[in-house]
Amino acid sequence: TRHLRDALVDVGMTGDKHGTSVARPWVLWSVIAYLVALGLTLFVVVPAMRSAASALGDDGRPAGYAKVAAPSGVAALLLLAFVVLMVWKP
Repeated sequence: TRHLRDALVDVGMTGDKHGTSVARPWVLWSVIAYLVALGLTLFVVVPAMRSAASALGDDGRPAGYAKVAAPSGVAALLLLAFVVLMVWKP
């Protein structure tokens, strides 16, 4: 919890330590990108992987590859955008 509190202070949620606020567009878009990526992973990719694992046949062919690959790629791009925004701080 100490690390979470420190992170919140750093982005200005609980104090104005560095002159940065959540209302700044790059911080807001970073948080939104992270939450969307997390939601895609937890609510789309994980269930698709579970169903693909249960549908895996004896021949070893991947079932439902597109259902896993597409949201995983989008989540990866969103996380990349998150990292770029947090490092670059436009």
